[in-house]
Amino acid sequence: MNILELNLRHFGKFEDHTMTFHPGINIVYGPNESGKTTLHAFIRAMFFGFSSQRGRAGRPAEYELRKPWTDPAYYEGSMRVEYGGKVYRIERVFNRHEKNVRLIGETDARELTASADEMNALLMGMNEAAFVNTVFIRQGAMPTDDTMEEILRNYMMRMKQTGDGALNLEEACGRLLTLRKQQESAEKEEKNRIGEQIAQKEMQLEMTLEQLERQKSELRTVSGGAQRAIDVPDHSRESAERGSYRDEPEKVRRLYAVLTWMCALAAFLGCICALVTDTLPMRLMMLALAFILFAVTGALSYLRPGRGETASPDKEPEEREDPDLLRTRLLGEEISKTSRQAAALREELNGLYDQSAAGNRHASEREAIDLALERIRSLSDQICLEAGDDFDENASFILSALTDGRYTRIAVDEKRQIRVECEDGLLGIDQISAGTADQVYFAMRLAAGELMSGENLPLIMDDPFRNFDDERLEAALRYLEEGQRQVILFTGQKREARILEKIRA
Repeated sequence: MNILELNLRHFGKFEDHTMTFHPGINIVYGPNESGKTTLHAFIRAMFFGFSSQRGRAGRPAEYELRKPWTDPAYYEGSMRVEYGGKVYRIERVFNRHEKNVRLIGETDARELTASADEMNALLMGMNEAAFVNTVFIRQGAMPTDDTMEEILRNYMMRMKQTGDGALNLEEACGRLLTLRKQQESAEKEEKNRIGEQIAQKEMQLEMTLEQLERQKSELRTVSGGAQRAIDVPDHSRESAERGSYRDEPEKVRRLYAVLTWMCALAAFLGCICALVTDTLPMRLMMLALAFILFAVTGALSYLRPGRGETASPDKEPEEREDPDLLRTRLLGEEISKTSRQAAALREELNGLYDQSAAGNRHASEREAIDLALERIRSLSDQICLEAGDDFDENASFILSALTDGRYTRIAVDEKRQIRVECEDGLLGIDQISAGTADQVYFAMRLAAGELMSGENLPLIMDDPFRNFDDERLEAALRYLEEGQRQVILFTGQKREARILEKIRA
């Protein structure tokens, strides 16, 4: 890919400013405060926009730094690139409330979706972190940041598995971590729900058991009173009620029955005497006496207590049941009902306890996810050991070319300590000069960029060679001139152009 044109409509100090580039090395010279860093930042912003993160050490975010000076309401620009023999135009509006991006295919005269996939295709699948750590070198930032190792690991894993970078190790791990987080959230939510139910049921069971204890205590009290009422009869009440027909209906019924039969027998005998008597007055008197006795018999029969009822010897009248015995029976029924309620609550609680214990299922799922993550990382370590040889070899080749064979190999140990090999042996990065250290970092950047995109992406640098002397600078420019990629170099010195002319002469 080659960058053909920048159009800074409203960006930083620039307004409707256009700059064109050609394949090969492009040197953009300008003194301090001329806007070189702004132009450099514009290229990155056109590819990726602005992140919402603030700068390091309280430095304002890039979004704030690059706002238009004249009219911040219009914050936009465009860039034309050539890729695969076709020309594309990227247009962006950077305002937070109006930001958008358009991708237009000028060769085919059609607008594309400007989706992440379309933009990634232009950048050979590079995300912003990989872009910043390889082909995009900021002023004074030749060393890579801490994400470089993970970027290379992820890319090597993809290349080893598919050959075309289709597998994304970082994405796979991210999905597993997201799934693990979802499992933890679901487990916590379920645990809280079951905990609330257990607390509620335990409170209900406690209240039910307290009620049961009160009922049993009352039953013991009432049962003791009833027993005393049965065992110790009240003689004063018996003597007071003796002779009362109302309280002894059985004796009264018997007395009425005897009187009724006696009157009936006397009336029958009176009738017999009336029949056998010779004188009329005596006969009339006997008939009158018999009639009276029959009337008395009917009255006694009608007035007899319990008339029309059948007495049951096995059943006492309900109104005679002792109140303490009645209360005892009712309390027994209540205790039985409360006991059943307590048993049901215990059963429900046991079920909730079982559900709470089943939370181990989530723990097993988390362990499975952790095992998968561990295996992926272990596999990536093994693959990186195999695929990393290509990266080390390429970085060492570039370093040897940059140093004219003085330093022949770059080695990175398990503690991520960088060492370089020379005639004097392996030296740490802190044992070499700043210029040589920048050569090492530059070689690693170029090797990583070539590993991920070949020489298809342009190398965009903002004054990267400030620590290089003329000899080192000539070696770096010579290596870049022999390559096939586009280079855009922003610098505040004229020696790059002078040395490049010497190389091309």
